[in-house]
Amino acid sequence: MKICMAIAQPPTVTDSLGQARSLVQQYRFREADRLIENFLAANSRNSGAYWLHAQILYNRNHITRAEDAYINAIRFDSTNKILKLDYVNFLMNTGKLGPAKAQAESFLQRNPDDENGKILLSHINYWRGDVKLAEHQLSELTPGKNQLAESLLQDVKWAEAPYFIFQPSYSFDDQPLRSLSNYFEGGAAKSALVNPKFSLLYDMLNGNDAIVNDVWLSAENRMILSDLRAIVSIKAGLYLSDLGNESTPEWTAGIDLYQHLVKQLSIDAFTERRPYNSNLSSVNESIMQDKTGLSFDWNRPGILLAHAGYQIDFFEDRNFVQAATGWFLATVIKTQKLELNAGYGFSYSTSNESRYTAAQPIDTIIANNSGSIPGVYNPYFTPLHQQIHSALASAKYNLSASVTIAANFNAGLYARADDPYFYLDKNSADESILVMAYSAQNFFPFEISTGLNFKITPLISLNANYRITRNNFYTQQVAMASLKILLAYEEK
Repeated sequence: MKICMAIAQPPTVTDSLGQARSLVQQYRFREADRLIENFLAANSRNSGAYWLHAQILYNRNHITRAEDAYINAIRFDSTNKILKLDYVNFLMNTGKLGPAKAQAESFLQRNPDDENGKILLSHINYWRGDVKLAEHQLSELTPGKNQLAESLLQDVKWAEAPYFIFQPSYSFDDQPLRSLSNYFEGGAAKSALVNPKFSLLYDMLNGNDAIVNDVWLSAENRMILSDLRAIVSIKAGLYLSDLGNESTPEWTAGIDLYQHLVKQLSIDAFTERRPYNSNLSSVNESIMQDKTGLSFDWNRPGILLAHAGYQIDFFEDRNFVQAATGWFLATVIKTQKLELNAGYGFSYSTSNESRYTAAQPIDTIIANNSGSIPGVYNPYFTPLHQQIHSALASAKYNLSASVTIAANFNAGLYARADDPYFYLDKNSADESILVMAYSAQNFFPFEISTGLNFKITPLISLNANYRITRNNFYTQQVAMASLKILLAYEEK
């Protein structure tokens, strides 16, 4: 999101700068960059050229070079108030909220009555999570005189307004396992350190000729530590499986630590105790898992998104499953309406011990003598040396200001895993026994998802999506809708 201020453009000085502006209007930023660099080589003290160069570099996502150009522009025109505000706006839009706040406060010390400076400072405080402070600063401006201030004040009020989400979903796979879920969430932003939300998940699972009702209650608080460029989320809850029958409630908890490192690089670490119900065998049994993970993300919208992560899941039987993932998406086409990305993904997962078991007692297997011995993962899936190389693609198209459609594709180029199987053998006492072995098998996973987002009003949005996934264990289809309502009013 960028704040749209009525900031003047760098003054026209020469034909070269005029040509550069013409190229910018045609979105030919690379050519404009070269033209301005050549001009500055001969006019190294031209503030207007540095200013224009900074804006061009920002549009090319060359953030470090853009900041250097802004600093040079201010050095050669230190009294230009509009230039200084544009620099503050640049710092804010590139996530450098600490320096942006310091620059805005310094500017207002010298220009205490400048309304654009006050709006920028309130916007920075809003993004830092100081919602109440931002609202107070905006309320002090002359009512009805500044449309930008009025619009931002409305956004701030909506940001701290309570919200409600209702998200029903239906999924089925060929294990076969079916699930009808209803998810409810509500919350509000009170301050940078107090952003609570509460959720309830009611899940009706149908598998193994049994219907089981599960309920998961959870509370979470998010703390925005803007000076540290970090976000801390803490949550706790209660999970009750097989509602209506005698079952012991299980506690859930988690903590997530997000840290922005440098430029577009961030790190996220989490640990969470939560229920596991992805397996047909887990329907009639309450299974808990402790998930811990660490990931790095490179986020340069419009150019490159990349991710690398590791996760390990511990179960109560002291077994664990671990996975490493990595992917990147590069922007191929980007216009005001359409964005296309393409890339590559890799994942590797394996387990310490297999939980693959025979689906029938050994006496039944011997009596049937069918050759192939059926088996199931009980009570959870345990991949072994599974690796997947995938081609990735994503597309987003803005049908209008309120309607967006999106699609994501993940097609396995090469996938291989050691799949378990059983065979009959004899022990030293000449008794029949089942022996488990492994065979390397290729498979062809894919995932396709489509979605539509409709902003009905500024306070109400509706999202609907469909996803089909095929992995080494099953093929699953999921249909989901989500309705979000801000419990506020829209000022006319």
